[in-house]
Parts: sequence; C-alpha cells; structure tokens
Amino acid sequence: MEDVVLRGRLRDDALRRIVLGVDWPAEVPAGGAAEAVVLRDLPGEPVERLRFYGEGNGWTPRMTTLDDNGAPAVLWAGDADMERDWSLERWQRENGALEREAAAEAMAFFGRIDTGELRFRLPTIRVRVWSRIVAASNPVPRDLRADLHRDRVEVLRSHTPYTHFFRVEQTELRHPLFDGNPGAPVTRAAFVLGDAATVLPYDPVRDRVMIVEQFRFGPMMRGDPYPWCLEPIAGRLDPGETPETAIRREAQEEAGLVLDALHRVATCYPSPGAVSEYLTIFVGIADLPDSAQGTGGAPDEHEDIRAHVISFDRLMALLDTGEADNAPLLISALWLQRERAKGRFA
Repeated sequence: MEDVVLRGRLRDDALRRIVLGVDWPAEVPAGGAAEAVVLRDLPGEPVERLRFYGEGNGWTPRMTTLDDNGAPAVLWAGDADMERDWSLERWQRENGALEREAAAEAMAFFGRIDTGELRFRLPTIRVRVWSRIVAASNPVPRDLRADLHRDRVEVLRSHTPYTHFFRVEQTELRHPLFDGNPGAPVTRAAFVLGDAATVLPYDPVRDRVMIVEQFRFGPMMRGDPYPWCLEPIAGRLDPGETPETAIRREAQEEAGLVLDALHRVATCYPSPGAVSEYLTIFVGIADLPDSAQGTGGAPDEHEDIRAHVISFDRLMALLDTGEADNAPLLISALWLQRERAKGRFA
C-alpha cells in the first residue's frame, strides 16, 4: 500500500479514474485545496497504472511528506503542473477534454507496452484526439446531405489490430438507410489519422511556385517503381493548432520558407472510404527566388525533402503529363489557375 499525492492535471476526477482504473477516494490536504489531493493506502495495480501514465508522460515521481509528522508519500505531477501560476480551472478549459480522451486511449495499452513506448506514442495519440475534438465542434453545412447524425450509427463491436504511427479500427456496425429502414450489419475498417494542412507557395511577382519532393511509402506499397512524389508542403496539426498555424510552421521546417497571405482553397477528406484524415488546403504568397530551392526537413522525423521552384507554366505542364499526381497539389494548382486568370494576384 502506498500514499500518493496528485498535483496538477491529476487532480481532475475523471482523469484520475481513467488513470487508476478505479474511482479512488481522495482527500484534500489541510489548507491545500488549490494544491493537491491525497490518495491513501493505494494498492498495487492502481500504483502501477499511475506509474505507467506518469512515466509515459515523462514525469519523475518525487518523495514528499503528507503532514507535520513527516509521513512519506510519492508525488506525481509534470513540471508544468508544479508551476506557481498553474490553474486546474484553466487546464480544464483549455486541455481537459483532450487529455482525458488521450489518457483513455493511452491506458488501454497498460500491461501491453512499456512506458518508453507509451512516451513515443502519446504525441500521435494527442494529434488524433485533437482531430476528433475539432471535427465534433466544426460540422460542415448540410444543405443537400441527409440530416443523419453519427449517433444514428449503431456500433456492434470494434477491434483495433494496429496502433502506432496511425490507428487501424475494424468495426461491425449498422447505419440507417435513406429509405428510413435500419441497414444490415456491415464490417468496415479505417486508418485513423490526425488532421493535416497543405500549402502551395506562390510568388505572384515572379509567377512561380514551390513544390516539394520526398519518398512516400504508400506508392511503394502500391508497386510504383518511382515512389518519390511531388507535393505541396504538408503537415499534421498539433493539439491546439489551427490549420493556418500548422502550415506556417511546416513551411518553415520543410523549406525554410516564411509565408505571407494564406488563401484557403478547400477542406476535404482525401479518401473517406477508409481514411479519417481531413485536409485544409492553402495557396500561400511567398518570395521565391532561385535560392529558395534546396533540401531540408526535420532530421528527428527522418525527413529528406527537396524543394523545387518552378514557373506556373511548368506546374501546369506537370499536371498535363501526369507527373503531378498528388491530390492536394492538383486541387491547389487548379485553384491557382482559376484565380490567376481572374487577375487576383495581378
């Protein structure tokens, strides 16, 4: 049995239940209502669950005392949670929903992976959770589509055969038909990814664009003999990021490029039959001298990216020959062709 002091986000009742696996009673230390809660005589498995979650988040347990008699206890909190101006109320408002859902997915791995592996996976877990939060809060218009909410879909059973860089969900479900009748049970599978943004940088003064080239595993698995692809700059949205913030960051990381005005081209599912990814596609105004070409990418993400600066006419020729076969690049180029013809960038 162990006495444990929880500070910061772990004071949240719902998160504590998710992490410990039980609704463990907590007490507030005398005069410390704003600081911590105490779990007394915590048994083995909840302690191990707490250790799995804490160390997976990169926290180090610290020894503390519970009272004037010096009774020892273990303190669990992240460094940020220990800061003087840390506020549980602010955390609930800004991060609570994200962290609770991420913790639920993370704790499903308890007993299956070690804390080092959890620490590796948590960033992508949070990216996926952030995408679900954004989707729920920003539904698209339904002027033509049927008013059928996801709550009408009955999930009969679900299985997750793979979770690492992305998550694979296989689900047996039943959804209503357009004639009003319930559909028969069907099995569907999907790759669950976080949302992403792309940008095609355009220099209206020189009438040229930047596209990037990099190795892609998907074309290789299809059997494409040349799996290096021409694309716009692209990247995933980190938790809390807007598409605009994310793509400005990616332009700097991938090509050392500072974008000026961003023009939103479209938002779309690139392959809704089996992929959850949702894209926000931009054309961004930028200064593109010859020196903007080169190689780059984030080494810690094993990125090896070559940037090409080409004329607008060359871009259109790549579409005609089929060498440009990346969907966001095609959408961006055709939008630019239309808007350029209107004199938008004159």
